[in-house]
Amino acid sequence: MDRASPPGPAAADPEGASLARRLLGHLRGRGLGPGSALPPQAALAEGLAVAPGALRAGLRSLAILGAVDLEAGRAGPGLLEPALLDPFAPLPPGGLGAVAEARRAVEPMLAARAATRLDEAGLQRLAGLVAAQVAAPDDAELFHDTDVLFHKAIVDAAGNAVLSAVGRVLQARADAGRGALLARPERRRQSIEDHRLILAALLARDAGAAGAAMGAHMAHVEEALGGAGLS
Repeated sequence: MDRASPPGPAAADPEGASLARRLLGHLRGRGLGPGSALPPQAALAEGLAVAPGALRAGLRSLAILGAVDLEAGRAGPGLLEPALLDPFAPLPPGGLGAVAEARRAVEPMLAARAATRLDEAGLQRLAGLVAAQVAAPDDAELFHDTDVLFHKAIVDAAGNAVLSAVGRVLQARADAGRGALLARPERRRQSIEDHRLILAALLARDAGAAGAAMGAHMAHVEEALGGAGLS
């Protein structure tokens, strides 16, 4: 007799995600803020017309996000925070600095992974982008476009869909400050030199050097944001 296969551990749970979103909207709609006491779970389950077990699962999801504190029975600071990983949500004060710090943690790892995964066509594309920057260092618009493409190509080559998605969101969030920085000739020159070093490591298939070069580049970006008062 055929047996139905159980869902795998990575199976999506669209109903659970939908309930978590409904629950978040419900709590916000009640005017709750960080530190507010949560309504009794029985009342929440009745108001949302869901079973207590389903409600508990939704609350656990919100607890992970910091929107509720289940131990204290109160709303958490994440209840009213903008979605920091939503590329189109407004950044809070100091958000660009936080994004730069996150990029400095994530992008070196992605560059190291890309060093052993980029194919010849991908490497040549990166070389062409850097060559365009070197040939026209005074063209801020061209640099901005090629800078986006350079970093995205490396992120996309990391060989892990989740890591690549995180990298793309961080880059999208960082773009709010990219234009202001790259309008400065000295900032473009530093980035071009950084890109040349990253490219050399990638062409050599040297994961350690690629990660180190990207880390140095991200440190320069973070320092420039601070110097421009954008962090």
